[in-house]
Amino acid sequence: MSSMASSTMLDLIKPIAGARLNPDSEMKLSRAITALAAVLLVGAALFFMTTTRSVVELALSIASFTYGGLLGTFLLGALFRQPLQRHALAAFAAGIVVMVTIISLDIVAWTWYTVIGVAATLFVGLTASKIFPGNRTPAP
Repeated sequence: MSSMASSTMLDLIKPIAGARLNPDSEMKLSRAITALAAVLLVGAALFFMTTTRSVVELALSIASFTYGGLLGTFLLGALFRQPLQRHALAAFAAGIVVMVTIISLDIVAWTWYTVIGVAATLFVGLTASKIFPGNRTPAP
């Protein structure tokens, strides 16, 4: 929980607040974030307490929800030259929508989530780059 609070403070709050925070207010805010993290973690534990699935299976199924979109977006940029950033963002969003639909309908096992997410992201990204082509700005 302390690591979550530290990351939140250093990566999110300090860049925004800058020098406006004094050490005392930083400490108070950090403690509040730690308490919030504790509440969220306990809430998540209580929410998933009644599940019949193993913790590992549950964690991997939740993680694979976004892994497909992330891997698909990476592969879109690494393997293909046509897609632009806007195509990749649209593809990632579409991949998440596809995954929400797949998970809601419960039509495949969780082990297929990443593969389906990658396929959906690549398909949408490549299709968007064909339908809405753009000019690539040369690097300086």
